[in-house]
Amino acid sequence: MQRLTFNKLTQIKYFFTLLLNDLIILVVGVDFVFLKRVIIDLMLKGLSLNQLQEHLNLIYCLRISHAQIRQIETEGAMKAKGINLQFDRQIAPKIRKIEADEIFQGKNTVTLGAVAKKCNYCLGLHWSPDRTKESIIAFLTPIAKRFMNIKVVITDLFSGYKEIVPNLFQKATHLVCHLHASRLLRKTVRHLRAALSRKKKELEKIQKDKGKIKTSLQKKRSRIAFLSDRLQKDQKECRLLTSQKHQKRTKCTKTLDSKLAPIDTRIQKDQKELIRLRIDRDLLIKKQRKVPAQQTEIQKKIDTAQQDLLQSSRQVHDFRRLLQDLTPAFETHKLQFQKRLEQSKYSLAKDILKMMRDNPDLFSVRNPRILASNYQNTNTVEGIFSLFRRLLDGTRLLSSEAGSARYCDLFRLYHNTMPPFTGPHHNHSPIERLGVNLAGKSYLDLLFPVRYRITHFFCHEKAVSDIHSLNFKAVSCIQSKILCSA
Repeated sequence: MQRLTFNKLTQIKYFFTLLLNDLIILVVGVDFVFLKRVIIDLMLKGLSLNQLQEHLNLIYCLRISHAQIRQIETEGAMKAKGINLQFDRQIAPKIRKIEADEIFQGKNTVTLGAVAKKCNYCLGLHWSPDRTKESIIAFLTPIAKRFMNIKVVITDLFSGYKEIVPNLFQKATHLVCHLHASRLLRKTVRHLRAALSRKKKELEKIQKDKGKIKTSLQKKRSRIAFLSDRLQKDQKECRLLTSQKHQKRTKCTKTLDSKLAPIDTRIQKDQKELIRLRIDRDLLIKKQRKVPAQQTEIQKKIDTAQQDLLQSSRQVHDFRRLLQDLTPAFETHKLQFQKRLEQSKYSLAKDILKMMRDNPDLFSVRNPRILASNYQNTNTVEGIFSLFRRLLDGTRLLSSEAGSARYCDLFRLYHNTMPPFTGPHHNHSPIERLGVNLAGKSYLDLLFPVRYRITHFFCHEKAVSDIHSLNFKAVSCIQSKILCSA
């Protein structure tokens, strides 16, 4: 009875709460600026249009069309683009080292990004249908015009960057990401390991087939021996019955014929089966004789592949050690390593040698004062992409160029003005780390500022606990009155 009363009370309380919310929304209405802030914030949390509609309908009893949401998004994106340009002008003299990279999502969707190193400030995000020189030039040209003091540009091994970066960033040194180079070589090593694994599986299959051939051969030989014995007995019995038939030409011939008929049929059947079994036996014997040669051949291939994998892994290790070599004897070590690669017969040596010749920017910086060797990577921009990819997938904007462009502008402002949740800089956003004072404003305050109608005050923990206790007492009194009235 008490449980039923409590459930009824909860239902009544919830009904009156919803009724009160509907009355407030009906009489007072929802602040349009507040609605814009909610929509933009939920979009940047990864909600799609349908999820936004459902959320607004369930929480605020508002039915908003896709076109209206797109209109609010467009307005926010235009404001975000202007705010981003203002921030770029303020912090342009402080940007020295940047990273540029791209992510692929689907067949015809590429997102290009550029990020300032260490401070994690996003310089640009741009949707592109492909990764070509023209697309990269169109993306990096505005960045090169706004940020004139860039000294280091780090990219991946895409050949187009070799011409684009020196032309656009004339004062900068172009570096190639060490992680991308190591990743490509590790990918080749994985292919070698997979080839070795396939050869080992092939050897195991031959050994299993050898056992199957041996078992099948034993069965066929035993069957041939059994049929041969039976055939000899049947032929002997057949000759005996035939001689009896010739001796008794007039008597008991029908009885002898009835005995001879099934024996003749069985003899013919056994002879056919023996011919077939002997052919199969000969084929199995040929296969069995070929097995040792096949095993020897595959074992040689396995030994070669295993040695190739071992030496290739050592070459990758030496290459990575050379990337981090900042000693005065670097040139000597590099020449020695190149000579070993030229003389090497292993598969990965040619790839490493080609990479070193095609990408001299891998070894551009030998002075740790400019950039430490462990920072010659694109980790910062890839960290942003790891967040951005999931959100772009959730909002389902992969096939829309205009929607992706708007989302890029909004996400860039969101990332630059919001501090990370963890890490040593969790109290400072990227723009604040560069010296810009936001005065406690978030990206929503910059996009859609509101006039606060609530007085903000500071209080002690004791006052907060007193307020919570008073609220609890008030709620308990109301519940007791409702029970008494019921």
